Amino acid sequence: MEVQWLADQPGLIGTLAAWFHAKWGSNPEHPPDSIAARLSQRLNRDELPLALVGFVEGNPVASASLKIRELDSCPEYDHWLGSVYVTPSQRGKGFGKLISRAAADQAESLGLRKLYLYTNLDLVAFYQSLGWVPIKEVERNGRPISVMRRILGAA
Repeated sequence: MEVQWLADQPGLIGTLAAWFHAKWGSNPEHPPDSIAARLSQRLNRDELPLALVGFVEGNPVASASLKIRELDSCPEYDHWLGSVYVTPSQRGKGFGKLISRAAADQAESLGLRKLYLYTNLDLVAFYQSLGWVPIKEVERNGRPISVMRRILGAA
């Protein structure tokens, strides 16, 4: 998989917005009219927020973003991995791990030393396999989620 910055492929904002709406559209924090606007803020290469897109044979198949202060209930954590997505037809091929690692590598190259994410409890093992450690559970939209941390430069 080849990874590029969304900043180099801004024409894909609509594609990513459609992916995210299909996956997370029922989340009240992701209304259809605001997804593309948030993605437009991630057209950076050397500062957060930024987004990465993974390509296979020239086709976009995955994405991940680096964000700032993603979770209101955890204001003490500044830098976050989020919007990790793989198209349904490409799942199970390792692209989620590749795009997540690429984002963590990008964060490290920007001088960040800690990165956080939140995920549904059923995905904790996936992120643990990439060196993430659960640090607490919180509730979001009435559901329990895991907040995880990765020390960059390790594992």
